[in-house]
Amino acid sequence: MHYKHEWFEKTLVNASAKKTLAEAAPEWEFSHIGVVEITTGKKYGSCQICHARIMQFVAIRNKKNGMYLLIGADCYDKLLHYLATEKIEAVTLVERRQYIAAIKKYAKKNLTVAFLAWFKGQKTIPETIKETLAVIKKLKYPPSLKTAEELVEYYKAHRRFSLAQLLTDEEQYLLESYSRPPRLPKTCTLKALPEIQEKIRAWAEAAKERERQREEEKRLRREEEREKNQKLAKEKGLAEMERRIKENPSRYQKGVFQRQIFRGKEEWFFRQNGAKYILSDRFGWEGKSETTYVTITREIIPDRAYIVWPLIMDTWGWSVVDFAWRPKEEQAFRKIHPHHSIT
Repeated sequence: MHYKHEWFEKTLVNASAKKTLAEAAPEWEFSHIGVVEITTGKKYGSCQICHARIMQFVAIRNKKNGMYLLIGADCYDKLLHYLATEKIEAVTLVERRQYIAAIKKYAKKNLTVAFLAWFKGQKTIPETIKETLAVIKKLKYPPSLKTAEELVEYYKAHRRFSLAQLLTDEEQYLLESYSRPPRLPKTCTLKALPEIQEKIRAWAEAAKERERQREEEKRLRREEEREKNQKLAKEKGLAEMERRIKENPSRYQKGVFQRQIFRGKEEWFFRQNGAKYILSDRFGWEGKSETTYVTITREIIPDRAYIVWPLIMDTWGWSVVDFAWRPKEEQAFRKIHPHHSIT
């Protein structure tokens, strides 16, 4: 290699318009690996450093002026060794095997057999893509990471798939879950897919919101109807109870309970028409100061004192307060009201 260092310096310095190799080297970077026959149509070419005959080359590019040098693989390896020996910085020029390993790794993951097979059926593709495919056929890997990525981008932009084939199960479910789905193409490219998926998500969110609003409107209508029915039922129930009190005062009454201590025990009662109505000691009471309807269960003193049970109005009509939670009271109540309701 004793003579090649002069060629390295002369060629790189002249192509960089610099005075020394130390100034010129940092401007150069690896570009791609190529095949002379594919690039020029000739079987052989010449290394632009040592002028030896070559069939494959390594292209390096000057980042400042855009100039390319096509050199043999042997010269590229020796150039790196010389730069390392002279401790000249060239961070964008690394060992050729590292580039090839990175390119092969990307190609193995992305340039599958099915992927490359699609290009064979295409009648019109750009010349740059044709050249990349020719290098892959010859070397079994693309010229560079950049050309491999360009190949993938071209595939994504032009290869059309059935939309149903590309959509996820979740997206298919969304389209089937709501009425009036968006207008979508039957086929699309991988490049256009994200936009379509976003359109589906936005449509689904809007449809979900409309559904939520409809359900809320239904709930409000049901609530309004329920309140209306409850109000009517209450009015009807109160009117019915008033009628029964009027027709059968020995069975039903109403009043506001008061609290007193009688013989050392708490007692709740109210007076009506000269008679005393005492709440059965089987029931607790919160002492609410409101009119309470009761059913008379036992006469203590004829025409003067009675034991009563409080009544509440529920969905079925009038029933004993909390009777469902008191088995004994329920059994006694059913003897008086076997159908659980008096309305």
